[in-house]
Amino acid sequence: MVFQKFSFAVGGPAAAPDSPQIALVVPDQPLSVPGGDGLYRADLTQMAAAERLRMLIGRATGVWPRIVPAARTPKSGMRVFVGYGPHLKGRCEPPDRPEGLKILERDGDVYLLGEIAPAGTNNWPTAADRGVMHAVETFAERVMGYRFLYSPPNDPELFELGTAIPVLDTLAIERGLSIEEAPAFEHRIPYGTASLGLRSGSSPAFNCNHSYYVEGWAAMYAEKHPEMFIPKVPEGAEKLDDAQVAAMGRSVI
Repeated sequence: MVFQKFSFAVGGPAAAPDSPQIALVVPDQPLSVPGGDGLYRADLTQMAAAERLRMLIGRATGVWPRIVPAARTPKSGMRVFVGYGPHLKGRCEPPDRPEGLKILERDGDVYLLGEIAPAGTNNWPTAADRGVMHAVETFAERVMGYRFLYSPPNDPELFELGTAIPVLDTLAIERGLSIEEAPAFEHRIPYGTASLGLRSGSSPAFNCNHSYYVEGWAAMYAEKHPEMFIPKVPEGAEKLDDAQVAAMGRSVI
């Protein structure tokens, strides 16, 4: 099991003991999820959603679920399936609306699923789960009772200041729970905070006036279209991966 290189254990114990009572089940081959800026990142997958959910459940209940791959799905105990994969085919299908989320309780199991966008969407090289992070945040709010004001994933102090953390004796799930929805706007940019997990849009934002905010465009396109970018410093002319878009250039216009 390979965890993300960053940690979602905000304010929690560095090595909290896994609870045998709750298992968060992820696909054996986790799909990518969009980064906070809507750009593709090969190292960011459905595992990030499971890690954040583990942190949120642990902070609220004191019980830190274990994360297991689908091949090791336990036979008993509470099972929360985080992210769609082949193991769920014919059992529970993902939502089909763009960036949609689905939260279901069925026969004692809980499913937190997102829309699976095919390879090529937003120029991503692989299929991506565009809704599972939204499902985790919605589950935390509407099922667990969290309230988020300013809750960046990796800042313990701001998480404490900007989050109303519920105190729960147990993770109680309503029988027949069913929540399915999708955002109305494709472009959404939470301002002033790391937005991963905070329901930012999955489409890369293009800011024509302040294009230096979107270095990701250069990382994706500068190698093939250097005429569309300007290095940030003259001596960096040969290094375009962090350049800004030449918003007034003829090739861009």
